[in-house]
Amino acid sequence: LNECTAVCPSCAGTACTAAGQRCYDPDRSTLGTWVCACRAPLFGEAERAAAACAAEATPMPPPPPPAACGTLGEECGCWEGSACQWDGSAGTCTASACPPLDVVVLVDGSGTMAKPFGRHAHGFRAVMETMKLWVRRLPP
Repeated sequence: LNECTAVCPSCAGTACTAAGQRCYDPDRSTLGTWVCACRAPLFGEAERAAAACAAEATPMPPPPPPAACGTLGEECGCWEGSACQWDGSAGTCTASACPPLDVVVLVDGSGTMAKPFGRHAHGFRAVMETMKLWVRRLPP
């Protein structure tokens, strides 16, 4: 039973749509598990009720690029500049908001991540929401 579309006393009815949110039912085999989720650009979700939506924080602007990057010379000197990046293919030191960085994130995919997680109704979605916020706040 998809409680988001069903008509019954314990179902979502119009709670989510009246709040301008989307409804999803993560466990169709159990009654009372429907969830309201905020629509972008807002974030938040709540089980069996309209969610308290919040806008993401305004990302911090990147630091202004220093004019001195081009004068730092070779690769070792370039990395000493806090906002400089060495371009090995061109052999130049240029301004950069942050040095290149590869990040690998491993997220648990077991059944426990489908359960409530802090104030979130679904653990995996809570982690993914946090990751999206983190990535959006990174400087360009």
